[in-house]
Amino acid sequence: MGAAACSARAEVDVEPQHHGPKKTDRICIVGAGPAGIHMASLLLRNGFRKVTLLEKSDRHGGKSYTITDNNGVPHELGTCYLYPHFKEVRALLDEYELDDQEVEINRRRRPGIFREARTYVGGGDKPECLNQWIFNESETKQIPNAVLKDLTPDILRSTSLYAKSRKYIKLHQKILGDYKYSVPGKPANMKDIDMTFEEFLKKHKLEELIPFFMYTHSALGFGLIDEIPTLYGLWWNTPELIDSILDLKKGKNSLSMMRDGFSLLWDTIVEKHDMDIIYNCDIKKITRNKKGVVVTTNVLEEPSTQAEDEKGDPDPAHDDGSSHPDEHDPIPGLRRVQTMTFDFLIVAAPVDAVMKCMDSTDKEKEIFSALQYYTLSTTLYESRLKEKELPVKFFPKRISQPYVSHMVRNSTRALNCWRPTQKKDRKVAYQFTNYHSNGMMDDQLRLTLIEDLRNWRENDIRVRMLW
Repeated sequence: MGAAACSARAEVDVEPQHHGPKKTDRICIVGAGPAGIHMASLLLRNGFRKVTLLEKSDRHGGKSYTITDNNGVPHELGTCYLYPHFKEVRALLDEYELDDQEVEINRRRRPGIFREARTYVGGGDKPECLNQWIFNESETKQIPNAVLKDLTPDILRSTSLYAKSRKYIKLHQKILGDYKYSVPGKPANMKDIDMTFEEFLKKHKLEELIPFFMYTHSALGFGLIDEIPTLYGLWWNTPELIDSILDLKKGKNSLSMMRDGFSLLWDTIVEKHDMDIIYNCDIKKITRNKKGVVVTTNVLEEPSTQAEDEKGDPDPAHDDGSSHPDEHDPIPGLRRVQTMTFDFLIVAAPVDAVMKCMDSTDKEKEIFSALQYYTLSTTLYESRLKEKELPVKFFPKRISQPYVSHMVRNSTRALNCWRPTQKKDRKVAYQFTNYHSNGMMDDQLRLTLIEDLRNWRENDIRVRMLW
């Protein structure tokens, strides 16, 4: 749900004592993404009034970014699905009177899994549904596709995949226990999980679940299971998620979305609390001492003409598309140096970027230098309408290949708001790399995507936004 919020008192010459701020403190939150906005809302609700968010880009919401087209269809470039274990998100929807926003993905058109990219071109092979692919990849005995399309509980419980999923759930509960919220407590014995998630699965003879987790974890850019730590894999792949994907809890789709997009949630919270957010705020230095926290920034006063043109309407017609300005780079234009003083600092942004400008302690450097980042690039594009189109197309074997597209989502079909008069379809393509996103990558990502789409017989392609 965005970067985790990390907090620190002004004093840095002693070990942190985890003291919270006073209600009279001036509180600085770095980052106005979901973590920063949620943290600010909690503080404001509890009587803290001097809360300021510093945001590098020209918008709030961070990794939640919804583009709504001229037909009113929301296209998620970031946070997309409401998973079964998103308890806090649903609580927020209820609290801010948005509980009617959750809608199930069109059940009549389930996600399609393609074994090879070429099967999408129109050859003899047809895409499998999610259950078909998972079981065909995992089971030692063949199960007829007609059975897999509508698994009954009795058939499901006779499969080895079901037995392995029960074993995984028991391990999950043994290691992390039962916890109310999404973030578990620290495992009792970290040595038991000091390995990659794939090594953990193999150690406990759960190899049959690898295809399953390739879909639930890697497809949306949460990292490759042969590289991510076990704790992260366990944290995301909860018992609720497993049961929902396997259709053990009937009557509820495993995936749902926000009718008007995830950005609506953060917009509503920001407006409700009238949050103090300083946008286009490029932090240059953070100094902490016993008197407080001093933050030196370059604040945009007047964007350049080029920056205004690039920002523009995300709906211009480009033959090969234009990329959205990288939110890691400050928007060009006239800036002024501004120094602000606070009593308490909360970091709710990528820690590696903040560490570069903060007077980090040796302990902080030791902890945070071990973090590794991946880039999931999403591209909103338009192509000629196809009569038969799936809400999601997933190409598992392409996940570990840099730059190539491994998944395409059609929100119009997923939300069942397709119109017979439509001549164009808009979709979001996913490309996964293990490098930080930067301008040098954009051209490679765009060219590779267009080549993929043409190979899949997409016609009249127009890239609307690369993010």
